[in-house]
Parts: sequence; structure tokens; C-alpha cells
Amino acid sequence: MAQARFSEGLPGFTPEQLDRARALVARIAERRRQIARIEADIIAATQELATIADAVSSGALGSDGPEYARRSMTAEVAAATRVHPHTARAQMDEAERIMGDFPEAFDALSEGRISLAHARVVADAGGGLDPSARASLDSCAIPFAETRTPGDLRRITKKQAADLASDSPSERHEIARAERRVALTELDDGMSELHVVAPTFEARTIYDRLTRLSRFVKTDRRRARSAFIREHGMEPEEHVGPDRIAAVEGNALAASDRRTMDQLRADILSDILLTSAPTGHRLHASGPDASLDNVQAQVQVTIPAAQIVDPDSNAPSWLDEGALISSHTARRVAAHAAGWDRLFVRPETGEVVSVDRYRPSSEQKRVLRARDMTCRFPGCTTPARRSDIDHSHDYARGGRTDVENLSALCETHHMVKHAAGWTLVQLGGGVLEWLSPLGYTYRDEPASRAFFRQTHGLHGARHERTTHDSERRRVAREARREAQRASERRDESCAREDESRNDRVARFTQPPPDVDTGPR
Repeated sequence: MAQARFSEGLPGFTPEQLDRARALVARIAERRRQIARIEADIIAATQELATIADAVSSGALGSDGPEYARRSMTAEVAAATRVHPHTARAQMDEAERIMGDFPEAFDALSEGRISLAHARVVADAGGGLDPSARASLDSCAIPFAETRTPGDLRRITKKQAADLASDSPSERHEIARAERRVALTELDDGMSELHVVAPTFEARTIYDRLTRLSRFVKTDRRRARSAFIREHGMEPEEHVGPDRIAAVEGNALAASDRRTMDQLRADILSDILLTSAPTGHRLHASGPDASLDNVQAQVQVTIPAAQIVDPDSNAPSWLDEGALISSHTARRVAAHAAGWDRLFVRPETGEVVSVDRYRPSSEQKRVLRARDMTCRFPGCTTPARRSDIDHSHDYARGGRTDVENLSALCETHHMVKHAAGWTLVQLGGGVLEWLSPLGYTYRDEPASRAFFRQTHGLHGARHERTTHDSERRRVAREARREAQRASERRDESCAREDESRNDRVARFTQPPPDVDTGPR
């Protein structure tokens, strides 16, 4: 049955070609597993070198002994492998971090079940957690690492780390938000690159708006080009230089515009920044409400109900592509939303059961966008809101129009399914099974299962901040405020003493009225 299903999708291929292609794919996969095992062996050797360096330096005099020993050892590795010493030192630090803090990730790497890229994603996500939460992340992330790409895993581990962290998402966001900046890097040929580090919601909304404006321009230029062809019977010039723009008719100029989406986004961004009045000073305080009042970009935000009902709730919120946003931003956006989708989920599995809304709408599409989050082809990250809703079992062949027979597929992978021999089967609960033209089966679970599933600590209990921690932070805040007030009082007292001293000095040094104080 499987042979017939994928053979029908590849007309013209001989059985020998199909067998060879399958063998090559299996060979590549096995070589990747071998590479993973070799990477784990290198990490183990590097970590042991670090242990030897620490043991050698234990009897050295002075506090710099351990550092010199490590530098010497990494210099040996750098010379032997022809890499920069800084690279060798970074590899040693990484080896210690993965083996010491994430043993399950290291074991999975040693067995070839995940790649080094997956192990690095887990280590990066858990770097700021305390030991108990780090161990929980190490355990929870590996099942996802075995079935997803490093990019998918990065989004999932960020959410898991946010659930397990002792600091609230709001506290971490405030620390990270203080690092917002704009940087400029000069490139070749008179070009430069502008880097903007900003809160995720604002940055993604800016990009989404630039994309929508660019699509509007593309549509307008396409219509102008069609009108030009109808009027003149020929294609307009593809490129009109700056020196000839004034001499070209408006319709012909628009018709000749062949800019790509990337070029349009860059041009529109420059136009907006260079021609609009600056209002960025309104964003100096935390919670830039003014910048969110008129947001109309198509961005899906998932906000736990507790966060809307309880302003003190610190449950994480996220965009449809998995990026976390601050709780204040989420509540502000929810306040201006035309309506809310209410998601019913099973916390133990993360499965989206259903969605309802007070105002009648396309409920099935909302369920699918919430469940799938992105295109459901393995590894694709196109948001579900920009994807097609596809019948897994074709409607023309009797497939039903219900959630269990629908999935989000981007335009490219929608075409792959229908024209390139891939077969899609729904297994229930949003789990898909793809059968490739070569006969391989790939199972794909919706990303929402990772985001809606509760991430537990080592003993199955939710990792939450204790009342003691909250009280300790409250006392610390009060102590800082009292110290600030005491400092202000000392400053005021010193200022008054200075004024009094200056008055006494002025009275003492003031000359009598009959003394000539003019220039001599």
C-alpha cells in the first residue's frame, strides 16, 4: 500500500532510482548520527582536558594559576586543531556546560539521537536557570529535540525555561528591555546594516506592518504594469536610474518598479523614519502604551486567562511563532482586541481541544491557527495565519471539513503535498504523519502541544516562586528605597550646611562701605 502511494507521486522514476534515493537518504541520516556521536566524544575529551588543567593548577600560587593552566591547555587544542585560541576556550566552556549541567542532552548526543545544534539550544535556554530548574529543562526538552529542528526546539525551550525560571517573565523582560539599542555596521560598496534590539512584540509588529505596506506597493505596481502593457503594447523599462526619474511619466515609473519585498521593506522603513515626527521619547518608561494603541498588524498573541484577570500574574504570553512577550504588553493588546479567542486545552498534553468566541466567527480556522501555530510540514516556520487551511483527506474524495481533517500548510508545502508525491494522514489530536515519495514516514506534532503543556520540576510539581522568595524581594526593595531616601536626606543636609557656610564666609569677607574695591 505504501509503495503504491508514493510511487504514484513520482511518475517517470524507475524502481532502481527510487531504491537508490532511499538508500542515499538513509546513508545521510546515519552519517549525521555518527557525526553527533563524534561531537559528543570531542566534548567529553575537551571536558576531561579542563579537569586536568584544574587539577594541575590546584597547587599553583596566586589566584591566576587556574586561568593560566586553562589558557595553556586551550592553546594546545588550538594549535592541534588549527583554530583561534579564543575559539578553543569557548569550546572548553561549552563542553563543561553541556556535560556538567545538561547530562541528558549529552547522553542523547552521545547516542546520536540529537545533534550538537540541539544540545546547544538546550544549554543556551537553561543557562540562566537555577540547578533544579535546569535539570527539569534538560529532562523535558530532549523528547522535543529528538523530533524537531533546532529552530523549533529553540522556541519550545524558551517557553519551558520561562515556566521553570524563579524570576518572573516581567522581571526578566525589564532587565532585557534595558538593553534595547540601535547599532550600525558598515558594509562594503557604500552600504551599512542597521541593527535594532527592541521588545519582541513591537519589533515583530513593525516588521509585519512593513510587510503589509510592501505587499500593497507590489499590488499597485503590478496593476500599473498591466495598464502600461495594455496602453503601449510592450513591457516598461525594468530599471529607471535616478537621473531619469523626472523625465519618466508617473504611470511608466510605477510600471517599471520591480523591487523585491526585501527592497520594499528597507525603502519603506527609511521613508517612515526620515519623514515622520519623532515620538520615540514616549517609550522611555516601561509599558509603552502609546505605541500599542493603534497596532493593527495581524499578529496572533496567546495570553493565559490568569494574566488578563490578575494583573499580578506573571504567566508568559507568546506570539504565534513562539516568541515570548512581556505581560504588560500582552494585557495592553488584549484590552484593544476586537474579541478574544478562548482556548480549551489539556495541560497534561498541551492539546488544543476547541476554541470559542462570543462573536460568531470562523471557529475552525481559529482552532487550527491556535493548534498548529505554523505550517505543519516538518521544520517549516511560516505562521499558520499566513498559511492555507488544507484538507488532509481531499474534500473532492469525501474528506470531511472538520478540525481532525484540516491543517495549516504554507503555499510551498501545500503545493508539495498535491504535486510532489507527499501524502498526509491525520492520526488524531493534531498529530500528522507525512509519507515521503521515497517511502519514509515523518511524524509531526503541533507546536502548541509544547507551549500549552505545563513544564514541571524534578518531582512533577510546578516550579513556582515561593512566598519566601517574594517576601525576600519585597524586603530588598524596601531596603533600597530606604537607602535612597537616606542618601537624599544626607544630600539635602549637606546642601544646607554649604549654604550656611557660604553665608558666613560672605559676611566675614565683605569689605566696609568706605573701602575702594576697584581695580588698582
